[in-house]
Formats: sequence, structure tokens, C-alpha cells
Amino acid sequence: MIVWIILVVVIIAGIVILAVVLSRRRSGPVADNYQEALRALLDGRETEAIKRLRDTVMKDTDNVDAYIRLGRLIRERGDAEKAANIHQSLTVRPALKRSEELVIYDELVEDYLALDRVEKSIGLLKELLRLSSDKLPCLRRLLAMLLSRKRSDEAAEILKQHKKLFSDRKEAAAWHAELARLQWEKDEDEKARDTLKQAQKLAKNHPYVSIVQIKHLVDSNQKAKARPLIDKFLKLYPEHGESMLDLTEQVYFDLGAYEKVLPLYEDLLRRYPDKYEVRLRLARLKAKEGAPDAAIELINEVLVKCPGDVGLLLERTRLLLDQKNWEAAKESFDRLAAELVFMPAICPECGQELEATAWFCTNCGSPVCEP
Repeated sequence: MIVWIILVVVIIAGIVILAVVLSRRRSGPVADNYQEALRALLDGRETEAIKRLRDTVMKDTDNVDAYIRLGRLIRERGDAEKAANIHQSLTVRPALKRSEELVIYDELVEDYLALDRVEKSIGLLKELLRLSSDKLPCLRRLLAMLLSRKRSDEAAEILKQHKKLFSDRKEAAAWHAELARLQWEKDEDEKARDTLKQAQKLAKNHPYVSIVQIKHLVDSNQKAKARPLIDKFLKLYPEHGESMLDLTEQVYFDLGAYEKVLPLYEDLLRRYPDKYEVRLRLARLKAKEGAPDAAIELINEVLVKCPGDVGLLLERTRLLLDQKNWEAAKESFDRLAAELVFMPAICPECGQELEATAWFCTNCGSPVCEP
């Protein structure tokens, strides 16, 4: 009896050892192939990566990550339908980890967006929001998708259900302000007013809340009400002054107070001398008011630091031509032409800057001239 027990144990042990050996023989090359696929991905060799990932999933159907990466690459190559089929097939697997499930849903969102299947993308984002432990990025993405597609009612409901996810009241206020902007755009005035009130309760002095309110007043021809809010905005948020320039000029011009824009811009530029757009607009205003030399000086101050700035050179040339200062205008135009014409040659494969006489790229070895 003991002999038989020993014999059975030996047979079982032999079977286990054989199974382990065979498993290692099968999985070794598969694992190596998968590692090579990842290396190819890191090196940008996408065609090789796709081939190796396909070989991997043919031999190891449990490698979920390989399937995910394969589908992503295929989508990026332009076949979103096939990518969606690959990723969708993974969702029915019974033993998926939660982390794998979330990645698959995320890939499917991208697949369906590429296929312009908006409803499926939105539905998956809602599912991601429900399942994910890191909910805030999902909420932001879902709100952005709904608002960009003018689905204000759905966005309002999502905000109502999940506003507590925002740890920062200012961010919640900004999303409410964006919703109010869309509601006004859709002529949903009562809803927009209520939404903006919610935004103001969350963060009364948030700059974007103020921008949305001012823009609505301007669009609804209430410019007299908009003007003091603009003045307040420029005092409270001078760092965001560039976002208010068009509205400022429109309001002051329509109210017959355009000359008062000049000191506003001068004050902004004094506090933030690197505000590019403010400087350009101030230069144009000074030229219109009969001070072209002061306008040119404003531009020259920046050209000392950035001599090749095309926008500033173009404006300086225009101002000099208006003055009929032909010699200075020609010099300015020549500098502009040099910036526009003598752009460095770039390797189309890797982006390396090339010497004028280069035949091959010294970085990647690609030929850069036709044989």
C-alpha cells in the first residue's frame, strides 16, 4: 500500500514539473516578444510594435495590456472601427481587474470619438465617472464634452449631481459660468441667470465669472452696465487683462469714451510690461492719436529683447510707412523679410535643424535631399 502511495506521489510530482517546464517554454518567447513590442513603442517603431503585439495576443490571450496597446496603435493608424472591436471584446472578460476595466473604457471613449459616435462616448464617460476612484478628471472630461456639444441640460444635471467632487470652489464656479455662457448663447435667459448666480455664490470674484457676466451685458446691448464691471475687472485681475481687450474697446467706443482706453492700457502695461497684445494695441492707439513716435518706441522696447519677433516687426513697418519714413521702413522690412525667408531647414523625420549643405540628417541619418 505504501509503495502505491509513493508511486502516485511521484507521478503527480512528475506531471507538475512537466507542466511547469512546458509553461515556461511557451511563456518565455511570448514574454520576450511582448517586451520587444514595448521597446519598439518607446523607440517609435510603430509598425514593428503592432506586429509583435499581434504575435503576443495570438499566443497569450490573457495579456490584456497587449490587446489594449494594440487597439490604441490601430486607432492612431486610422482604423478606429477595428480598435473599438478589439477594446469592446475585452469588456466581456469575467476576470478583469478594475484598473484594466477603466483603461479599456477610456480607450473606447477615444475609439468612439474618432468614429464620431458621441452618444457612446458620453455613456462611457458617465460609466467611468461612476466606477473610477479618481472621479474629478472624468467629471471635467464629461462636462467639456457636453458643453462643447451645446448639451446644456445634461451638463447642468451632471454639475448638480457631482458639484461636491470639486475640492476648489473656484473651479466649480468656472464650470457654472461656462454653463451660463452656453445657456445665454441658446437664449435660455432664465436658466443662465440662475446658473450665474450659483457661480457667484461659489466664487463671487472669480475672473471667468466676471467675463461671462460682462460678455452677456455687451451682447445684450447693456454696455453702460458693462463699463463699470470692465473697470473693476481690470483693477482686480490685471494679469487677465488681455482676455478683456476686445470687450473693453467695443464698450468704450460705443459709449463715446474711446479716448479713455489709452490710460487703461498704459496702466496695464505699467504693471505687466510683458503683455504682448496690450503693447500692440496701445501702440496702435497712440498712432491713431497722433503720437506715432511713441507707438514705435513701445515696439522698439520689446524688439531690443526679441529682435526677430515677426508680429512686432510687421507692426513697426506699418507704422513707419504711415509716417512716410521710407528709409526706416525699408530697414524694418528687410529685418522682417530675413525672418520670413531664412528659416532653418528641418529634418522631416526627426525635426533636427540642418545645415544648408546637409545631404543626410546628422541626428537620425535620414536623407534630406532627393537623389
